[in-house]
Amino acid sequence: MRHERVTIVQLARFGDIIQTSPLIQNLKREDGVEREITLAVDHRAAPAARLLYGVDHVIEIDLSHAANLVAEGGIRAFAALKQWVSQWCPHELADRLILLNQGELTSAIATLIPAAKKIGPFLRRPLPKPHQYLNQAIRNRNMAPLHLAEVWAAYGPPILPLLPPLLKPEIPGTGVALHSMEARPDSLKTTRFVVNVGAGGQERMLPAAKLAVLVSRLLENGSTEVVLTGTRADEPVGRELLEKLEDPRLKDHVINVIGQTSISDLPGVLRSADMLISSDTGTLQLAAAIEMKTLGLFFGGANPVETGAYCNEAVALVVQGSTSGTGSDSIDPERVADLAWSIVENTWQNGRHHDSTFTLMVARPTSVGPEYVSASRIETADPAMQRRRAAARRFLWGIGEKEGASGEDRYDSPDGFRTEFSSELTR
Repeated sequence: MRHERVTIVQLARFGDIIQTSPLIQNLKREDGVEREITLAVDHRAAPAARLLYGVDHVIEIDLSHAANLVAEGGIRAFAALKQWVSQWCPHELADRLILLNQGELTSAIATLIPAAKKIGPFLRRPLPKPHQYLNQAIRNRNMAPLHLAEVWAAYGPPILPLLPPLLKPEIPGTGVALHSMEARPDSLKTTRFVVNVGAGGQERMLPAAKLAVLVSRLLENGSTEVVLTGTRADEPVGRELLEKLEDPRLKDHVINVIGQTSISDLPGVLRSADMLISSDTGTLQLAAAIEMKTLGLFFGGANPVETGAYCNEAVALVVQGSTSGTGSDSIDPERVADLAWSIVENTWQNGRHHDSTFTLMVARPTSVGPEYVSASRIETADPAMQRRRAAARRFLWGIGEKEGASGEDRYDSPDGFRTEFSSELTR
C-alpha cells in the first residue's frame, strides 16, 4: 500500500468547498493508495471543510489579509506574502498539491506551500485541462455541459460514477437554534420546509416581498412550520419578510434562525425538515450531502447544470434566460410553493407545473454521476447537450479523446489567457 500526502487548495466560497467532495472521495477510493488529505481554505469556509468526509487536516487561510499584503505589488509584497505563508503552512513536504482556484493571488499562495508535485492553474505554467474547460465554459454559459463537481473531480483518479458530497458521520450538525423544534414530540409527523433567504449575490436573491408570499403559501398549504436560514448579512431580509406576512398568525409558525446558525449547525437544521427551497447557495450544496429533497431556484446567471445540488433527484426551477443574467421578476412564489409541496408528495412529475417562464430540471443518475436534464424530456435527453457532455468528458478524462488542447497554453493573468479546446465541444 503506497502512502501519499495530498494538499488541496480551494479558496472559493462555502458551496465550492462542498462541491470538492467528489474529488476528495475519489482520492480516498483509489485502490493501492492510502492518502492523507489536507484542505486549504479561506478561514470563513473552514467549518464547511471540517464537515467533509475524507478531509484529514484543514488549513485556514485569511485571504483578505493576503490581498492586503500584496496590494502594492513588487518584490517586497511577495517577500511579505512568503513570510506570512511560512507562519501557517505545513513544514512537511506534501507529495502532491492540487490548486483549484485561478488567479494571481491564489497561484502565489499555492506556489509557496511545499509540495513535490503541483498541478492546477499556476501562473506562467501550462493550463491543465479542467481549467481549460472552465475558461471555455465561462465564454458561453449556455453551452456548459458539466457540473463544477465533475470538473474538480477531473484532477483526481477517474473512478466512476462520481459520488454525491459526503459528510463525516461523527458530525451530527445539531445546534441550539433547533431547541424549539426538538421540543415538539410530533415534529417527525409534520411537514416542515427550510427556506434559505440568502445567495452569493443580490442578483440571485428573491426579494423579501416574494419570500413572504412563498412562506405564506407553504403554511396555507399545510406546512406546520417554515424555518428561515441565512447569514448575518441576510438578517434585514428576514425582518422585512416577517413584516410583510399578511396574516400575523402565520408568524407563530415561522422559525427565524437567520444569522443564528453556524455552518456546522446547518446539517441539523436541514435534517429537521422535509425540503429545502433555496437559490444557488452553499446551503443547497450541503443539502445534497445529506440526501435531502431540494428545490433550487436558478436565475441571475445561475445554471443548475453547473452548480445545482449534486445528488440524484434534486429539482431545479430555471428561469428562462437565467444564464444570461435574467432576474427573479418572472418567478411566481405561489407556484414555487405549490411545486415544493408536489415534490414532497411525489406528484410533481405529472406535468401540472408547466410554465413558459421557467424550465424544470431534475438530476438523474448516470454512469458518470448526477446529470441535470429537463423534467419534460427525462426519457429522451437533449441530444445536443449529450454530445457536448460526451465531448467534454473525453477532453477531461482522456477516454476516447480525439482532439484536445495543445497543452502549451499558459495562463498569465485573470484577463490574459488563451484557451484551445476540443472542436466537438465548441460546435
